[in-house]
Amino acid sequence: MNDAALLFGILDQLLARAEAPTDAGALARALGRTSTQVAGALLHLESKGLVDAARVRLTLRGLAAASSLRRSRVSVAA
Repeated sequence: MNDAALLFGILDQLLARAEAPTDAGALARALGRTSTQVAGALLHLESKGLVDAARVRLTLRGLAAASSLRRSRVSVAA
């Protein structure tokens, strides 16, 4: 999994977990990465306004981006 795949994976996981609290460790386990890698990626996504790294949650902008990415993947797979 490369850096772009990690970022997209985090957005997708946070979208899937939007109704329940999560943490970097749970995301790391789901994505097969270390907590340190996920924490760094969360900070990067936060700098883009897509996540709140401290709360490990999508922002509204992140929710829109993650939803759009998911729709794009579904339409490409169809």
